[in-house]
Amino acid sequence: MRASAPVALCAIGVTLLLAAIGLSFWAGCTGDVKTGALGNPVAALQIESFSAVAALAAALALVGAVSTLRTRASTTRVKLGVAAAFAVAVLWVTVGLEAEVQGVKQCLTARANVSAQRGVFRPLPSLSLLMHFMRSTSEA
Repeated sequence: MRASAPVALCAIGVTLLLAAIGLSFWAGCTGDVKTGALGNPVAALQIESFSAVAALAAALALVGAVSTLRTRASTTRVKLGVAAAFAVAVLWVTVGLEAEVQGVKQCLTARANVSAQRGVFRPLPSLSLLMHFMRSTSEA
């Protein structure tokens, strides 16, 4: 039973890291946080905060996986845990930032070009659902 704990925690950590990167892409599709010129930057910042929470949970899961390893030296586990947390942070910042930039390029720039031709900018349909969810959870 104990041998499967590190594997399960690693799988949870990797899944949470992928979710954090996906949320970064979704934030880029929602709004351009850097310039504020496209989309809804306030909603994009809220999605980015969810991404940060997922990345933190991923780091904690991987540190937990390292702590359950069967090695004799606790200093080795501490070093591996710090390395895992650092790797998650670096991956989330670099790959997440690139995912957000790609989200702005693929979603907002294309819609802005189409909207400029029509004279209207229309947000993503899923944005209204997300904003409704955020309002309902903040009021509770």
